Amino acid sequence: MKELIPDWTRRLIPRGSPLWRPYSYGRRVWMRLRGAGEVANQPEYVIHHTILLPPQKAIYFFIPKVACSSVKFVLAQTLNLGMQGGDVVEEVHKIHFPTVPKYQVLTKYKDYFRFCFVRNPWDRLVSCYKDKINYTPGHVYERYNNPFVKYLTESGFFKPDMSFEDFVGVVCQIPDSHAEGHFRSQHLFVEDERGRLLVDFIGKFETMDRDFAAVKRRIDLKGTVPHLRKTGHKPYWEFYNERTIEMVAQRYQRDIQLFNFQFRPPETA
Repeated sequence: MKELIPDWTRRLIPRGSPLWRPYSYGRRVWMRLRGAGEVANQPEYVIHHTILLPPQKAIYFFIPKVACSSVKFVLAQTLNLGMQGGDVVEEVHKIHFPTVPKYQVLTKYKDYFRFCFVRNPWDRLVSCYKDKINYTPGHVYERYNNPFVKYLTESGFFKPDMSFEDFVGVVCQIPDSHAEGHFRSQHLFVEDERGRLLVDFIGKFETMDRDFAAVKRRIDLKGTVPHLRKTGHKPYWEFYNERTIEMVAQRYQRDIQLFNFQFRPPETA
């Protein structure tokens, strides 16, 4: 289902506010009628893009394809939230974490420590492609449905044996207002409808161990980040040519500027 609320309305009626609830409820009813029960029953944190850690007085803004499975695994253990039996990588996304609507973050939770992790957009897109489209035998989607492919199919963009260059072309055609979360621009997860940055600490996937250790020094978390859903492939820059490099640079211009990324790490250039 496409986004029915225009940008100006979302600024006046932010996600999670009481006035936004009728739209949210109506969308879930529509998804159930369409038979998309898995989407209709998504945990609230998927909608609000935040996870509340009450004992730590902290809020985690998760961004898909930025080690969010691994971080959520640590947070679930910290909050003593158990998972059902099955594949840990999938079950961790079904946990009903406590949440905070984004519109309350700068008011009701202004004293909370707010953190996120971001990732080089060129690398993130390769990871998305290898995890959702071009995965290896034994992947979790051989045991679970692949909602990402269903999304592209319903949008009229999916084709079998899609190359990475084809995938980049598709991603660059879909605006953020209709983009699936795994390739939606990262700044949208950590800004409110007015474009205000909502986080105190921005760690990077590229320095995950060091940056997560900094978060642990600030708040009490259990354990270290495991490597869940790791996609093994050649260096991400080898997937690109001059055309696709520039396409991604244009598509994620705001992320690249805000989080200070460049196509290739300096030490590999």
